[in-house]
Amino acid sequence: AVQHFDRSLCWEQAIDLYKDLVTYHEAQDEYEEASKDHRQLGYYFHKIATEYRHPPSYFRVKFGGDFHSDVKDKEFVYRCKPMENMHDFREHIEAIYPEAEVLLRSDRDSITASNMQIRISKVQPYSADSEDWHMPASVKMSHAYSNVRSFYYVKSRKSIRRQRSANEFLDLWVERHNIKVAGAFPSMHRRL
Repeated sequence: AVQHFDRSLCWEQAIDLYKDLVTYHEAQDEYEEASKDHRQLGYYFHKIATEYRHPPSYFRVKFGGDFHSDVKDKEFVYRCKPMENMHDFREHIEAIYPEAEVLLRSDRDSITASNMQIRISKVQPYSADSEDWHMPASVKMSHAYSNVRSFYYVKSRKSIRRQRSANEFLDLWVERHNIKVAGAFPSMHRRL
């Protein structure tokens, strides 16, 4: 499992596994193995502190219409590869559900029940720990993309004032929507 976390640059999860191994090896009086585990812990802490990682992309996917009961009328957040864009993710979804109509980031949330529709929008992770400006950038990124449960996305809408202003940007509002997921990211669960 550690090799998978290392390959996917999820070093925080590798640290959690090595901490468990240290506890186990110390309880079994296997001090040579415990010292190897401590060296690996130092290796991953050093990587977090010194190496830059491109952040992963997250997408909110809402299924509507005639889907099977696993996904019908449900929303999911998917963690993608670092720097994966919406076009690549859309192609991936279309390959899995070729009969569905895929809609990208529309400000309307309604999905018609008569056919299969999938609505995809980009979401951003939110972590209160990542707002601490005293942290180095690499550690801040580590907190921002590890054990993430909260996300947000923004939708623009026109203001409902009766009198329109001459400047159209004064009439444009932005709404922030927060999402909290059941399981933290990254995860070993796979939906796609």
